[in-house]
Amino acid sequence: MSTAAPRRVVCVETEHAHRHIVAVGIGTDPSKADYRMTVTEVREAIKDGDVFYTVGSSSGEAALVGLDTCHMANCTVKTIRTNPDDVKDDNLDEMRTCRWRS
Repeated sequence: MSTAAPRRVVCVETEHAHRHIVAVGIGTDPSKADYRMTVTEVREAIKDGDVFYTVGSSSGEAALVGLDTCHMANCTVKTIRTNPDDVKDDNLDEMRTCRWRS
């Protein structure tokens, strides 16, 4: 079991086919990610007991990030998701797109 502090997801990178999340930005400032993690890295960290979460930009509500598998036709991509609820702005699908600088 991990002893790492919970990590806040502040942005996402997606691919176009089904808008799968391929990477996330982690940080405390919602306007700037401190570092990037691939979905594979996040999934492995969650399996090891690490906690990832989002915070809604307007609501301030938090949502836990969990493991998921794409359920679209003929798709079995291993991904991550937040549980949909009445608060939309804390969902991964509502996070801003990461803007990495080289």
